[in-house]
Amino acid sequence: PRARSAEEFAQIREENPDAVVILSVVNSSVESHQRNAARIISSTEFAAVWVVVDARSDMGNVTRAVNDLPGEVEASMIALTHVWEAAKPGQVLECGIPVGLIDGAPASTALWSLVADDAYIRMVSTNKEQ
Repeated sequence: PRARSAEEFAQIREENPDAVVILSVVNSSVESHQRNAARIISSTEFAAVWVVVDARSDMGNVTRAVNDLPGEVEASMIALTHVWEAAKPGQVLECGIPVGLIDGAPASTALWSLVADDAYIRMVSTNKEQ
């Protein structure tokens, strides 16, 4: 179900008391959307807060995505997307929030090794072409 307000969200939770609730909130730049998201978020407690981050983004955008969340919640995990196209896929690690998913796959040392190898090969190939 979709909740457009804290009241609708509370009603959904009341109607489904045994359900695991996954709340997905878009951090919009529209002020009224931000206020509404903050009210919904403030109406509950979270076991975990995941933030979706595009690995192609510059570090400023990554930092904003992780730190400027509505409702004053704190990110506990990052779901990283577009890793295989990113020039610096590991830069997201600088923000101090663990990466739990890499393009939908569980993050692991082995997967990070593949990501780093791929980024290095792409960097070397680009330098050879120049």
